[in-house]
Amino acid sequence: LAQVRGSRLSKSKAMAAMVRIQVELLSGEGASLEVTPDMTIGQLKEEVKAFHPSSDEIIRRLSSVEIVLDGAKLNDESMSVAESLPDHAKVQVFFHVKPAIECVSKEASGCRVDKLLDVCIPDTVTSIQPEAFSSCRCLVRVVIPESAT
Repeated sequence: LAQVRGSRLSKSKAMAAMVRIQVELLSGEGASLEVTPDMTIGQLKEEVKAFHPSSDEIIRRLSSVEIVLDGAKLNDESMSVAESLPDHAKVQVFFHVKPAIECVSKEASGCRVDKLLDVCIPDTVTSIQPEAFSSCRCLVRVVIPESAT
């Protein structure tokens, strides 16, 4: 959904130079992002999230970012930009929202409570237990069917 171009402004042995990343969305809109070469890919993904094209804050928070270089995903989020992106790299950035987890409580979700972000309660559910999602501090959205009370 977006294309990013990276180029080193200078090559410093101390790695103090910034890396300029040009973010271009498919809509044609673009922005420049400067990052340090020691920034990790995981941190870069968080920075790139700011360019998500959706105006819906919930969708933006639920979205994950994939960065692809020469047809391969950059999955090692602990690697630095300097280790991952060569000079004048052209990478593609994809935003996507994982489907909601269908469940009736945090116990039925099969997830750790700190990973439970988006829940869809099945249409067959007619009641929801009190505190079904208590202590799920990261929960961003719960879709409750009309059948539930």
